[in-house]
Amino acid sequence: MLGVKINNGMVARMNCAHHGECRQTYSDSDVEAIITDPIVIGKYRRFKANNEIDVADDKTWCPRADCDQWVSIDIADGPSNVE
Repeated sequence: MLGVKINNGMVARMNCAHHGECRQTYSDSDVEAIITDPIVIGKYRRFKANNEIDVADDKTWCPRADCDQWVSIDIADGPSNVE
């Protein structure tokens, strides 16, 4: 179940997979202990990092077409440096 969520990019909040019985949210270490496939773990880490940039107020994606980095934003001054 977790592998399917990860492959679909649904990593913002990884809840326990037991239907209605569990309300716990898995931590990163929980997910990495449950999932053993290194490819799926890599996808999880990448999707998780991308999601964190998407929801951050002080970061955004680099606007250049060939750039896959994020840019730190000073709210008062606008975009500054590529990290």
